[in-house]
Amino acid sequence: MIERGRLEAVMYLNHGERRAWSNDELALIREVARRTRTAIARLAAEAKIRTSEEQLRAFTLAFSGALYEMSANWSVMYQLEGDDFLADTKVAEPDWLSKYIHPVDQPLVLEAIQTGVSDVLSR
Repeated sequence: MIERGRLEAVMYLNHGERRAWSNDELALIREVARRTRTAIARLAAEAKIRTSEEQLRAFTLAFSGALYEMSANWSVMYQLEGDDFLADTKVAEPDWLSKYIHPVDQPLVLEAIQTGVSDVLSR
């Protein structure tokens, strides 16, 4: 199996005698290799997610300020940690922008969010 131009794994099949593999056997071998590659990629992705979650958890516990989580579309805010910095954020706050951001600053905040989202999507 070759990933990004590098040999990552080899699948070795052996038969007791010299023989020609049928097209059906070769198709099965290719399918097993494809599924194995997919499973390995999934395991690697899950490991990256676990590492990222552990890092976020450690950061959250060590952070001395207020930390909030936003929904994927930035429409709802949830408090993660913050010693009740904003006392009423124990439940999701869909009107967070108008409730917590001064009207003069709202366009700047929205622009910063759009820039951040665009940067992430362009990666």
